[in-house]
Amino acid sequence: MTREQKAQIIDDLTGQLTESTTIYLADISGLDASNTSRLRRACFKA
Repeated sequence: MTREQKAQIIDDLTGQLTESTTIYLADISGLDASNTSRLRRACFKA
């Protein structure tokens, strides 16, 4: 990945985060696929 590509990704993420009213960060490394899906659905309902 070039520096220009990285800069573009950072700019895109910055725009998305600026427009968002809520951001969830979660460590899902211990969850199986079913529980991960359940968590994602719960976050979208919130």
